[in-house]
Amino acid sequence: MNLPAVVTLLAEFFGCLLPTSSIVKRPQSQSPRLSSTHETKMRQGDNQIPLTGGSEDGGTHAAKITDYSRISFLANIQIGTPPQQFRAVVDTSWADLFVPSTKCNSSSACSVHQLYNSSNSETYVEHGTPTNIHYQGMYTSGFKSEDTLRVAGFEIKNQIFEEATSFRVSPFYWEDKVDSVLGLSRFPLSLPGSDLSGSISPWHNLIAQHRLKKNIFSIKLSKSPYRDGEIMFGDVNSELFEGELMAIPTTHTTHEKMPLRQMLGSGWQVDVRSISFGTGPDAINADLSGYTAVFMTAYPWISFPDALTQQLQDRCGGDYDNLGQIECDKRAELPDLIVRLGTDCSVVISPWNYVLEGPSEDGEILCSVPFVRHQELDDEPKYIILGAAFLAGVYSVFDQDGGTISLAQLKAE
Repeated sequence: MNLPAVVTLLAEFFGCLLPTSSIVKRPQSQSPRLSSTHETKMRQGDNQIPLTGGSEDGGTHAAKITDYSRISFLANIQIGTPPQQFRAVVDTSWADLFVPSTKCNSSSACSVHQLYNSSNSETYVEHGTPTNIHYQGMYTSGFKSEDTLRVAGFEIKNQIFEEATSFRVSPFYWEDKVDSVLGLSRFPLSLPGSDLSGSISPWHNLIAQHRLKKNIFSIKLSKSPYRDGEIMFGDVNSELFEGELMAIPTTHTTHEKMPLRQMLGSGWQVDVRSISFGTGPDAINADLSGYTAVFMTAYPWISFPDALTQQLQDRCGGDYDNLGQIECDKRAELPDLIVRLGTDCSVVISPWNYVLEGPSEDGEILCSVPFVRHQELDDEPKYIILGAAFLAGVYSVFDQDGGTISLAQLKAE
C-alpha cells in the first residue's frame, strides 16, 4: 500500500481537495496506546431527538466492518440466489451499486476480484442497458442488471446494479481487496460519468421495501487496522457507546436545492460553528460560522480550508520537505481537536483517535496526521469534511426520516 499514491488518487476524485498528510513510521516495538473513555468527550445542551420512521414489521441486523489499511472500511454483501459474496466499501457519499462480472474482458483488472455469474442465480433479471461508473480511481463499464441483494442479513429484492465487464483501476489503491461499494447517501446522487445514476440505491431500497425497524444505520469505525468495526441497520447497538446520543439536524430536507457538488451533496451534513486545537499561546481557534460539515466514511482524513490546515500542520510540527514526518510517540504531545456542531454539540477527539495508523509493505506501522486542505471556490458554499479520522472517535447514527446525525461517546475497548 502506497499512501502518498492514495492521497493523490482521492485528491483527483474529489476535485479541489489537496491532501498534504504527513506520513511517519513507528518502530514495531512501540505498541499503540488504546483509546479510553475520556479521550472522546461529548458535550451538549438539550438536543436529544427521538429516532423516527421505519416499519413495525421491519428488523435490525448488523455486519462487521473491516479496516483496509485506514483507506477504506469494507463490509460483505451478497448478490444472487444462491448468494455470491463481494467486498464493498461502506460509503455515506455514494449511491450506485456495481460488481465485476464473469463476462469481464481479459485485458481489465477483473481477474483479481470476486466475479458475479448471472447464470448461477435463480433471481437474475436481464436489462442490458450500457453503463459506466467512475469511483475513486476505479473506472468501470458494463451493463445494467437486476438481482436479489443481501446486506447484513437483509434481503433486498429487484436491486439494480452495474454488471461490470471492464475494470480500470489506478495502481496501489484498489488491488484485489475491493469489489464494490455499499452506497448509503441520504439523497439520490447524479454523478458525472455514471450512467447508473437515477437507479434506486441499496439503502433507499431497504427503506422502500420496509425492511427496517427504523430507517437508520449506525456505524462504529475501528481505530486501527487490527480491529473490526460494525454497521447496524434499523437500530443502534447500545453495547458500543455510553451516555446519550446527541442529535444534530442535517442542513437540507431534500436534494433539489443541495448546493454542494457531487459526493459532497450526499445529504449527510450539518452546520459547524467552530474548531479549537490546543490551549495557551499556541492554541488555534477558528470561527466556522456559515460552514457545513460533511460526514464521509470513505474519506480517510479531516479536511479544512487551506489557511486553517496550514495552521494545524504548523502546530503539529514536522519536516514538510519530507511529507511532514514526525516521531509516532509525538502523539502524546499533540492537543485534542474540538469540533462544535449544530447549536450545542461539541466533540473532543484526542490524537490517539484522530492520528491514523496503517501497516506498511515492510510490516512497520505508518502514522498519518489527518489534517488536509482544500481550496475554497467563490461560487461554492463553505464546508469542511469530517472523514474516517473523525468518525473513528465516535459512535454515529444516520437517521433518514428524522434528518439527523447523532453522535455518542464510544465505550472503552
